[in-house]
Amino acid sequence: MSSFDERFSQALRDAAELAPDTSGESLADSAERIGRSRAVRRRTVVVSGAAVLALAALTTTVELRSGPGRPTVAAGTGTTGTAQVTGQFMADTLASLLPSGGRTSEAHGTGTGDPNSPGPMANLLYTDATGAARLELSASRVQGPVNRWTYGTQCPDPFDTALDGCTRSVRADGSIVVVEQLSGPPRTWSAYFTRTDGQQLRLDEADFTGGSPADGKNLPISPDQLAAVLSSSAWNPVLSAVTVPASAPPQAQDTAQAPAPEDVLAGVQKRLPADARADAGDLGKQNTLGSAHLAVTLSGRTSQLQITVEPKWAQGDGPEAQSRRRQFTSGASDPGDVTRAADGTSVISQANNTGDTNATGYGAPGQVSWVVDALHPDGTRVTVTEWNGPSSHAFTAGPLALNADQLTAIALGTDWAKP
Repeated sequence: MSSFDERFSQALRDAAELAPDTSGESLADSAERIGRSRAVRRRTVVVSGAAVLALAALTTTVELRSGPGRPTVAAGTGTTGTAQVTGQFMADTLASLLPSGGRTSEAHGTGTGDPNSPGPMANLLYTDATGAARLELSASRVQGPVNRWTYGTQCPDPFDTALDGCTRSVRADGSIVVVEQLSGPPRTWSAYFTRTDGQQLRLDEADFTGGSPADGKNLPISPDQLAAVLSSSAWNPVLSAVTVPASAPPQAQDTAQAPAPEDVLAGVQKRLPADARADAGDLGKQNTLGSAHLAVTLSGRTSQLQITVEPKWAQGDGPEAQSRRRQFTSGASDPGDVTRAADGTSVISQANNTGDTNATGYGAPGQVSWVVDALHPDGTRVTVTEWNGPSSHAFTAGPLALNADQLTAIALGTDWAKP
């Protein structure tokens, strides 16, 4: 398989590098992603039994304590000046909030004082008459202010994520609870509780049936029960112990300056052929800064376009910018595939057979997708991907609506940082 095939295949499976990672290993995205859109998209991370077991080897094994009453925070002072939250507290609290009709086992936890843990976390196996599920809870703080773009506060765009369902509710105090029912396999439900100050809890429930698929679409802990677990005041000591990051990581800062989807779409529409027809669908569901998607119809053919705009991705001449430029050119299958436009923009334009089993494993034989990747002189990176199908996780064969030159014209549009 060529390096471009590898690049495109990886891009389709990209799990969005920018969203705040929860503790543990990410297991599998529920859907394939097109192009580099996931590079600026919220991460839909779920936890598999294998991933949690691997993580468990690095965490503290705890014995669930029995008896009435809420688990208490162990005495001690953490680095934040608050009472230290221990792994024992995390595991005990999670177990105490689960429905009484099931059995918990294989509990592990980490606290604020564990040097090998990115933060408070708990995971365990829960079994009842419905089946078994692996649960993992983690705590973090997201960059404020909490708004439409904040990770974990909106239902995913079904164009990008295969869902069995999603609920979003805003509580009286302004906190937001989102529960996503991701299509399997493995069947996984992910819940987020985000307070107005950026304190956030995440709880993932993944089907754990010893490798065989479970019947139906139900997991042991219902979406309402997941929301209730996260909303409990029992987690207040944990949230209080998680500090606000001193500064956002570089990529998060880049994302904060990315254009809104409606601005990206406005920029694309200015650069489409005059006789092309564009349909962005329900724009309100597109909730990722710097990324937009739309269907384009031209000459009787309709294809999907995904556009990602990353301002200052490789700005300046520092080591990080130089490293990113090298990363950009290494994405070409051949150095000769990198061309330079009149204004100095570097462009990679290549096709990929997405029906190739060495690529995505999806689609029909002979199906082609085009990716045009442009790195502008000001460091802005623009990626335009075209394919046929109703979404980024469903593909069909057939000729594409726009040719490579027309895609390149979109990527080369001037002043993309401000469409």
